Order: sequence, then structure tokens, then C-alpha cells
Amino acid sequence: LMISDVTDAAGVSVKITFDESVVDITNPVNSDFDFGPQNPIWDRGPGWVVVDAGQVWSPGLNGNVKICDLTLTAVGSAGDTSPLTLIMGPDQGLDDSQQQPIPFSLDHGTFTITGSPTPPVSTHTIDPAPNAAGWNNTDPITVNITATDDGGTGTVASIHYILDGGSEVTVAGSSA
Repeated sequence: LMISDVTDAAGVSVKITFDESVVDITNPVNSDFDFGPQNPIWDRGPGWVVVDAGQVWSPGLNGNVKICDLTLTAVGSAGDTSPLTLIMGPDQGLDDSQQQPIPFSLDHGTFTITGSPTPPVSTHTIDPAPNAAGWNNTDPITVNITATDDGGTGTVASIHYILDGGSEVTVAGSSA
């Protein structure tokens, strides 16, 4: 959450509205202001949060100023979209070090959940197959792993596996 090309920013309060069935907004961190937003965000309600920050010990900030980074967590399903509307109205605003309003314009956003609604599925085969009791005393035994992503992109970037408690092995592609 940024303020662009500002002079003497000393206090800011922004209300963000969103569809809470699609996204949640939490964890304001990394503010350029002396007094960054409260973490966790305490001024919130269904589908909105208010983020406040201010200069307490230092002069007003100039240039491109970060109010904070926010964590946006998907809570809906793939394809769901939420507008992210910024409001600076009677209870919110941007002030200079003399507590005078600074003119501003707002750039709203959109949050869209992308990706697979279902995770990839892996299958395996063992060669030679175990006997009727589930044992296999053959050396070596080959295990083939195949993964598919029918519910998402249709491609699998890599397979990760661990053999006999050893280190994780990563193999590029959809079979190992």
C-alpha cells in the first residue's frame, strides 16, 4: 500500500473494502512511517479494514512512501474475484506535518484467485509387483511415480519424493 510522489506526509488512514468470501486482509508490516499500522489490524469489520500510520518522532515523509505491506489470503475458490476499494473519506485521509489535508487520488485494485481448484494427483507402480502377502525380496525394485493435474493447468512442473527417510529428491516433469 503506497503513497506516490507526496510531500510532507505525516499521517494517513485508509479504509479498504473487499469481499470477505474471497479474500482476507491481515499482517500490515514494513511501513516507512515511524508509527506503522497496528498488527494485527484491530479496526476491522465484515469486508473492511482500516490501516493507519503516522510520523511521531520524525518529519513528514517525501516521495514514494510505503504505508505498509499487507497479506491477502485467498479464502474462496479458483476464479473468485473481489474488488479492493480504497476509501479516504470523512474518517480517513492524508495529512501533512501541520495536520493539513494533502490532495490525493486513489487507485483501486482487484484480487483474483487463480490456480487449480483441485491439487495434482500422483499414482505409482512397483516393478516387480509384490507377492500376495505384500512382500517383495527382489533387488532392485523400481517405483514409477506419475502425476497429473486435470483440475488445474494440466501440467506438473516437478515431483518431490523421499526414499527410505533420506533427503528429498526433486525430478522435473510429471514422471519419476
